[in-house]
Amino acid sequence: MRRRVFLALVCLCLCASGTATAQSVTARGPINPVGAGIQAGVALAETFAPTPKGRDPRPTPTPRPVDVVRPDGSSVDAIIAALYECVSHGPEYEPDWTRMRNVFIPVGMIVPPRRPPEEAFTVLDVDGLRERVQKALAAAKQKGEPTAFFEKEVARRLDCFGNVCQAFSTYESRRAPLDQKPFDTGVTASNSSMTGSVGGWRPSSGIRNAAEIRSRPSTGQSNGRRASRQGLAKNPARRAASRAESPGSVL
Repeated sequence: MRRRVFLALVCLCLCASGTATAQSVTARGPINPVGAGIQAGVALAETFAPTPKGRDPRPTPTPRPVDVVRPDGSSVDAIIAALYECVSHGPEYEPDWTRMRNVFIPVGMIVPPRRPPEEAFTVLDVDGLRERVQKALAAAKQKGEPTAFFEKEVARRLDCFGNVCQAFSTYESRRAPLDQKPFDTGVTASNSSMTGSVGGWRPSSGIRNAAEIRSRPSTGQSNGRRASRQGLAKNPARRAASRAESPGSVL
């Protein structure tokens, strides 16, 4: 009721003002003074009229989605396990590239082992690694060589400070999960950080270095077993050629 009375008073005041203004304007043609006053009064009343009780003039904020941490990022142990799981695959498959993209931060760097002919390490993102692996798998299939690749962690050295952790993870690579001996071994150095309540722990880089010819790289928690193998260990050139041609070496 009070809102209607307020609108009526404003309209009457502006009608009088509009009539006086319209009488002084002759160059613009005929003007309806009553109509002009009513329109101006309604606009002014809508602007300054009091807000009825129970009505909030502020826009309703968009509800924020519930924060959910992906299982792979729930802990440092989980994210390192996910790294090994997403690169492992059977003979007719490839690494899980979708999961790998979710594991790394969007600008994450992957540095595979340096091949013997190369003078420097190659820095890749997930798409670059995918192209490299697909070429190696295609070449292996043409030669009739095995393409299955399974990898697991056997030792780790972990240093953490706040939301940043650096891990040196010793790995073993096999063609089948139950193979007694690995065909390759080495260390993956990864830097992981807590990216927030949604992303959880995610690595920003993963640098891999294959084992030396005579021994497995030492880590803070390594069990000290020797990684050298007869034949390849006694012949460095043969060992280097084996790693360069192996499809698993691209990881």
